[in-house]
Amino acid sequence: MARMVRIGILQLPFPGEGQPGEVKQRNLHHAISFVDMAGKQGCDVVCLPEIFTTFGLALGTMPEHVPGDATEALAVRAARYHMCIVAPLEVATPHGLRNMAVLIDSAGRIVGSYTKTHLTQLELDAGFLPGEELPVFDLEWGRIGIMICFDNSFPEVARVLALKGAEIIFFPHLQSGYGEAGWFAQLASRAIDNGVYIAPVSFGVEPTEPWMPGMIMGCSGVIGPDGLYVVCAGRAAGAVSAEINLDQRRLVRCFGVLGEADYKKEAFSRRRPHLYQPIAES
Repeated sequence: MARMVRIGILQLPFPGEGQPGEVKQRNLHHAISFVDMAGKQGCDVVCLPEIFTTFGLALGTMPEHVPGDATEALAVRAARYHMCIVAPLEVATPHGLRNMAVLIDSAGRIVGSYTKTHLTQLELDAGFLPGEELPVFDLEWGRIGIMICFDNSFPEVARVLALKGAEIIFFPHLQSGYGEAGWFAQLASRAIDNGVYIAPVSFGVEPTEPWMPGMIMGCSGVIGPDGLYVVCAGRAAGAVSAEINLDQRRLVRCFGVLGEADYKKEAFSRRRPHLYQPIAES
């Protein structure tokens, strides 16, 4: 059996300078053009970077409404290409600002959303409110989860999503760093420990500017359950895709099992949740 899924990763270019309205419109234009590229590649699902329409603006300056212009434009493409879209947005809700990933299905319908649960100090200072749930979403070919930026610093997030059955965890973010070792180690460990695909998605650096520590990481792509990149966009802006088989198990020789062992099955079957109670209680 094989459940083949083509994942599109949309590493958008920096928006550049300008008036807030111009920057926002440019971001949306870039997003739509990259979604079109992914649609022509035959992708089943694509993901955009964190707060992709308002990146480059001060937090809270021009938040989206859902439904609104951005989701309506993406919904048209989703239906046209029969493709699901993960759209991370800065959203104004009746209860306050949210850092939210909206899920649009292949018929162009909004079928769910995830609100970032672990906020940075900048977001808190700007009045953003955290989400209180870690949902998973059933699509026609499998189950996905979403975590946003700072969420990845808490291994419990990916573990809960995996326990709920997520097979792919999309990870839109705006992370930067002064060294990549820790960043890559976190991503690889989330994939390996949970037996899932992790799909980090961010912005790319300008092709005329060399990447240096402290700049946005780029390196959007798809990381397999073995912790290795299946596809990577590198540093510059670009749309890449990878076809994966969600029924492909990661077979290893470990756990004291004679012959080949299914890594995720064996690891999860040996969990002892009662020992982990201090994590929830602390």
